Amino acid sequence: MDLRKFSHSWFRKFYNENVYTYVEKRFLPIVIEYLAHINGYILDAGCGAGNSYLERIYIDRSRLFGLDIDPSVRTRNKFCRNLIIEDLHHFKIEAKFKAIISVYTWEHLLSPSIVLRNLYNSLYNEGIIIIIASQRWHYISIIERILPLSIKNLAWRLFKGRSNMPYSTFFYLCSKKELLLEAYRQRFELLHFSSVEGPPIWFAKIPPLFIMAALIMPILNRYRIFEGIRGSFIAILRKK
Repeated sequence: MDLRKFSHSWFRKFYNENVYTYVEKRFLPIVIEYLAHINGYILDAGCGAGNSYLERIYIDRSRLFGLDIDPSVRTRNKFCRNLIIEDLHHFKIEAKFKAIISVYTWEHLLSPSIVLRNLYNSLYNEGIIIIIASQRWHYISIIERILPLSIKNLAWRLFKGRSNMPYSTFFYLCSKKELLLEAYRQRFELLHFSSVEGPPIWFAKIPPLFIMAALIMPILNRYRIFEGIRGSFIAILRKK
């Protein structure tokens, strides 16, 4: 029996949801609200092989830039027409952007304060940044910070089927308080912040743990007291 498929099938029957789109469905209306009307260049910061949020919004692809540190995105990313291979900590682009979106890249940044300054310099006044990332105080994030790299590589082999952890995680500026303070210091205003506890994908190969965590998920999403420990957050910053 494929235990991962069993867990995913149970989740789909119990919640009538797909484990891989649960969080996206809740963040997508927010992304649309702030991004769909943008008329100008948009940067996908840490674009990887593609950005499902951008693919679900009609955007003139000639206005879309993708930036990533991995050269393989030149062949893997079929959505961005303008691809730049550079580190977010050091990039300099002549073009100015009306909006920047970063999806599950922020937690991998060693110095997000420097990246935020670079993004600020790349934005027009009143330009916005959309950050979607893992929260610092979610239990998986805490475990990742505690475990040595050898154990994390083993976890990726067991639970994700990959030989090792592809990118280090630091979770700097991945809480509302930290991000708000740094945004204020760098002359951004916070327009929106919310969080969602998603399906426990890490535990899909252990159905009892998966089902237990999935049953707790609605409680974490219902009460605001749990906002800071849910799995993922979305933050909207605007350049003053």
